[in-house]
Amino acid sequence: MALHKEFQGNFEDFSYGVVFDPGGRAVPISRFWDKNTAILIFLRHFGCIACRAHAQEIWSNREKLEKAGGRIVFIGNGEPSYIEGFKKDFNLEVAPIFTDPTLKIFKLGGFLRGFTHLVNLKSLSNIKTLASEGHKNGNPLASGIGDNFQMGGVIVVNPGPRVNYHYVSEALGDTPTSNDITTQIL
Repeated sequence: MALHKEFQGNFEDFSYGVVFDPGGRAVPISRFWDKNTAILIFLRHFGCIACRAHAQEIWSNREKLEKAGGRIVFIGNGEPSYIEGFKKDFNLEVAPIFTDPTLKIFKLGGFLRGFTHLVNLKSLSNIKTLASEGHKNGNPLASGIGDNFQMGGVIVVNPGPRVNYHYVSEALGDTPTSNDITTQIL
């Protein structure tokens, strides 16, 4: 786990980045924190067992996160056409989910990418734990579902803007809980 109080990288460049809605339209990422604290949940890809489990855990605790002043936004990296299926499969129909198949916003956000982050003992242990809890993998090798070597994380940005929390996942399944995030919103 890599938890940072400061943003890792150039926040100005990050704030000018874009993500894409389910229709493929570009949306400035800075829109998410212009009026509210944004809890940006970066998902590895839409077929990942850990991403699915993380999205479910965060969304099931959305009332607590929203009460603390945060607005949850999920950002994947698969093609926009996968967003609606992901929402339906996990009862996230009203969740704001965007994507960046170019991986530019992931790079600007300081998130890790590489074979050794995916294939290591920590990732294997996390997969085993998630599977024993009943979580299932999608089809991680499906074309357009996302980049298997991309890791995710969480960035909490207050209006102003000010980054309160930057969590960079170092392995598959290395994700903070909603309780970890709640303490960092204000």
